[in-house]
Amino acid sequence: VNHIRQDKEEPSVCRLFLYVPVQFRTKNITNNNFQHAFDDAKNVMKSYKDMNDSFIGVPLVTDTETFDTKRSESLYENLRSYGYTDSINVIYEGYWTFKMYDFILRTDIDVFIYRHFATYIPSNCTFIIGPGKYATNFNKRKLRRIANDMGFAHANISDMGSTWYGSPYDAYLVANQTLHSMLWLAQYEFAMPEREYKLGMLMWPQWHYGVLLLYGQHLALNHLVAINQIRILIGQHLLDQSTTDNTVEYITQGTRLNLHCWHTDERFSKFAFKDGEYNRTELKQYKDDKSAQAYAMRMALESKYMTLEEMAAYGRNKSLPS
Repeated sequence: VNHIRQDKEEPSVCRLFLYVPVQFRTKNITNNNFQHAFDDAKNVMKSYKDMNDSFIGVPLVTDTETFDTKRSESLYENLRSYGYTDSINVIYEGYWTFKMYDFILRTDIDVFIYRHFATYIPSNCTFIIGPGKYATNFNKRKLRRIANDMGFAHANISDMGSTWYGSPYDAYLVANQTLHSMLWLAQYEFAMPEREYKLGMLMWPQWHYGVLLLYGQHLALNHLVAINQIRILIGQHLLDQSTTDNTVEYITQGTRLNLHCWHTDERFSKFAFKDGEYNRTELKQYKDDKSAQAYAMRMALESKYMTLEEMAAYGRNKSLPS
């Protein structure tokens, strides 16, 4: 499960590790440095006679580079009910599990990875960020003021999305400062009714607790860029192409690395797919279509109707064009 390839000739493998979500970090779990947090998982592993790989659990409390007891407690106290805390914290606390790689991708689950991603290498040590759409004049001014309150520098960059592609260390730096910023924002910039979602979408897009992660990331990236710790590129033409895009040039030219499902009812819609509105007949309709929209539809439906055995066989027999 956790074998690391020794050279590029070895086939790709999926590495798995267990992570303790912030919402479950109660006293009985965190007592004695998470001593019994993974007992059940370890017992399951023992039941597999042919499983000799080492067990990996996150957090690794003995690693001071990636685990801070006080921060973990603060995350539980202030952000355990926020839905996206773990998507950042796992990058920070899990850094030791992936820092041996050249590049990592952090993205949402409502995306399709396009085949060009497999051969794309960022240039000039650039940390690439997908585009975002949260910025208004109001919250840009507010975030600059908050950066000043925090003692953060600010580079006047905005509308950065949730997809990251770059070196593991850059991701670790961004995750670390994003968590710090999210905690600050939650404690000092949002009232309890906002944190409890009692306002719903009333304040969107001016100031909305639901995008706390992006606000925190905004502060983190601006600070790190301003103090010359990282170099970033907002990948408008690389990352997060919409799955509703019915043009063909990005797919045929291979200039996009992933497709992203935004909040829409247009095809391809993740909401319609979840509700079962697309079926096998769509595959025939989009068979020869070269658009991003069609690619998303085919990927979603083929994976839905393909058995695990068929998927494994397809993966073994399919190779990238040279």
